[in-house]
Amino acid sequence: MKNLYFPFVVVLVLVAIFLIVQPRTQHIFFPQERQAKLTRLLEETKKQQDINLYSYWEFREFYSHGSFEYEQNGLPTEKNEAIETFKSLDASATAQLLFTSAKITSIGGQTKNKTLAANFYTNADILRLPSVILKEDTQALTVIFLKPISEVRKVNGFLQYQLVLDENRGDMWFEFTQIQKN
Repeated sequence: MKNLYFPFVVVLVLVAIFLIVQPRTQHIFFPQERQAKLTRLLEETKKQQDINLYSYWEFREFYSHGSFEYEQNGLPTEKNEAIETFKSLDASATAQLLFTSAKITSIGGQTKNKTLAANFYTNADILRLPSVILKEDTQALTVIFLKPISEVRKVNGFLQYQLVLDENRGDMWFEFTQIQKN
């Protein structure tokens, strides 16, 4: 019996260490880590005056782990109310990729537009650029960006291997993300 105690403790300690350092579970043990990830993304975007796609996708995955839905010909608006907002922001965009989690809803898709429309800008904007807008209120942060699909594919493996492009839909990727801060 005594001989089994030591291996059991070692396994238990190793599992605990794994859970604590695993990026997808850190926010459970260290709630402040979620806010730190959001702050890093915002500061990096403001400093670079552009959104780093790798940082964005890493943030989205580790801030609040979720799942993806993909529909090449467009997700139905009934699927999620944020898809309606996505379509209202860019009528030429096709909502093809939906990421949902407890804290994040993100919709992306092809568009013909090369710059974000002027009607996107509001007084709530904390950053306004031709291809990136950050909006913040007390409860949520909204990230809107527009990038060439060729650039997006270099970072997002799903788009690199799974997305079938329809050239009639455009060569830009439009992303609309709502992040709950609490």
